[in-house]
Amino acid sequence: MLRRWHLFSVVFGFIFLFLSAIFHWMATAKEARFLQSREHQRELVRWEASYALVMVVSFGMASYLLAKLLNRPIVRLRSDIESIDPRNPWQRIKPENYPQEYLALIHEINRLLSKIQKVVEESDKEAAQLAHELKVPLTLAKIRLEKSLEKMDPEIAEEIDSELERLKQHMERAIFLNKAEKGNLTISWGKMELGKTAEIIIEGFRLLCENEQRQIHVEKEEGIFIEADGTYLKQILYNLLANALKHGTGDITVRMKKKGGQGAQLLVFNKIKPIRKMGSLGLGKRIIQALVSVHGNMAIRYKQLGSLYCARLSLYPRKA
Repeated sequence: MLRRWHLFSVVFGFIFLFLSAIFHWMATAKEARFLQSREHQRELVRWEASYALVMVVSFGMASYLLAKLLNRPIVRLRSDIESIDPRNPWQRIKPENYPQEYLALIHEINRLLSKIQKVVEESDKEAAQLAHELKVPLTLAKIRLEKSLEKMDPEIAEEIDSELERLKQHMERAIFLNKAEKGNLTISWGKMELGKTAEIIIEGFRLLCENEQRQIHVEKEEGIFIEADGTYLKQILYNLLANALKHGTGDITVRMKKKGGQGAQLLVFNKIKPIRKMGSLGLGKRIIQALVSVHGNMAIRYKQLGSLYCARLSLYPRKA
């Protein structure tokens, strides 16, 4: 309501000033008829026309600045909504940063986020429960298979064992994700060099890329030290490279650089396949987001520029 009133005032004031300037100019033109010299008449008309033009332009600029000022909360709200990661519905918009007129809208947005959070929590709970229930019979099936290897064709036994192992890994990742998103992980802080830690993971993916006639290019600055849990940081890097290898095409570039005084950035980018969809809630991305949130001194962002897809991991000094 307040914004509408301001807008109405600006429009009405602009129209009033414009009409008053026109009438003022017309009155000046009539007054100029009584002057004896035509040169004096022209001079008077020029001065009055300049006055009217300056007034109209000044009021127009003032109206533009006022409208821009009134539009700031909308721009800020749009920016806050865009910054909400769809993989992290626990985020909320802070109402104290907005005028009173926007509080009802922000309350509704936060209420919808709470509903989304509840659905995600229930879904994760069911998935974790299902994974726990399947873990025992899967382990028993694996043990029985190992006892029956002598009676089975070795190739068939190997294929079955491989599928069981893959299923077991999926279940373990689902259980781990559930613990991470609930904040039930313990962080073992340590100081490490980012380049050396990343190289351990990159080395393994170089072999996988060679099988697909692809390469990994590493660009890094020396002496980048960070604080993190070494095991979980490696898992973040593993999932970033696994996503790039699985969903991308062509060579993969890993870039590590310093940011600010003690911060750092790690970027993984390559071209993506045409069928790639943005905003996917894949298990790998959810694990990355959960581990980043648990640390508290990291941020992960994904961006697509044409056919180029980039994952940017920002690392900051550890919070006291």
